[in-house]
This record gives sequence, C-alpha cells and structure tokens, in this order.
Amino acid sequence: MDGFPDMDYYTEVKAMLFSVLDDEEDNDGGDDDGHDKPLQLMVMASAAKALGMAWTRNEQVQSEYNGLVL
Repeated sequence: MDGFPDMDYYTEVKAMLFSVLDDEEDNDGGDDDGHDKPLQLMVMASAAKALGMAWTRNEQVQSEYNGLVL
C-alpha cells in the first residue's frame, strides 16, 4: 500500500469481496460432505486479507465502514 498512498479503492474491493465473507448459501446442508470446507476457509481468509489491504486512508470512508468490519 505504500506505493499508492493516494489511491482509494476500498469501496470497490468491498463490493466484490464482502459477499464472499458473508456467504451463507453454501451452508444449506446439501450434498456437501465437508471436503470443500478447507478450500472455502482459504478463500474466505484470502478475501479478508485483501479487504484489509485495501482499507482506506480516507477518514470519511473509514467512519462509514468501520462498524461493518468489526
């Protein structure tokens, strides 16, 4: 992030990745036998890391989305 301090793309990244973190439709008790769970957790961890790396330096945007992440 130190290379592009003036870029603010948190809102766009959040729109793409927050649905991955908040995905409950895979937990419907269907045919999943648990083998995909580690992959799902890895994807969610990567999405959370990317979302954190995109966190904005803009104080207005921070105050708007601060409670959403905590």
